Amino acid sequence: MLTRLHTNKRREKKILIRRIKRTEETIALSPEVVFTTSASNMAGGTISIRRAFELLQGIPKEQLESSGVSGLFEEVAAINQKLEVMQKGYRSFFGRQERALGDLLPKIVKEYYEMDGYRVEEADEHIDKEFKIDLIAEKNNEIRAIQVKKGTVSSQEIREICEKAPAYFKQKISNQRVKIIEIIAQHFPNDYLQIRDEFMKRQNEVTLNYKDFHQITQRLPKYRYLNVS
Repeated sequence: MLTRLHTNKRREKKILIRRIKRTEETIALSPEVVFTTSASNMAGGTISIRRAFELLQGIPKEQLESSGVSGLFEEVAAINQKLEVMQKGYRSFFGRQERALGDLLPKIVKEYYEMDGYRVEEADEHIDKEFKIDLIAEKNNEIRAIQVKKGTVSSQEIREICEKAPAYFKQKISNQRVKIIEIIAQHFPNDYLQIRDEFMKRQNEVTLNYKDFHQITQRLPKYRYLNVS
């Protein structure tokens, strides 16, 4: 009788170890970037702490004591009082820097397009108000009318830009050029693609593009610390 021998070979498992060398880059920030970033972050931190304080106020003191966090409640209350004093003292500074952030964003976008070889001009106050255009970027046969929004752009704002910006092209730009409306923001509404499709169906002379501000800071990492939400 023949018997078949079974041999169990133990497979050796190999573990690959990849060494990752982490490097920290040092970026020189301009004073205006430091000021606007600090103002946004401090304002956001104040709001967050106050919300936490309001939530803690809704919990009975006995439950806080039984949970061992009654001391935390007192510490947060003290911090909140200090923040109120600071906010009163620096309110004008925060306000100025928030406005400065709004002025800085188009300059950052201008720098971004200039890196790609565009000739970019900031729109004057008349063009901004009448046509909803912050920047005009030109390259070869292409021209872009760019609107930069801080934080979130609403559906109503997109529709208003789509209504007014094409009038600039009709008045100022010859038909032979490629015309693009570009809206740059941190957040877009749920129906932003639907609005674009509706706009493109109504006409075929002007293209509507969207760009997330994150795409800008990827190319310009020195501005990634800005809080534009």
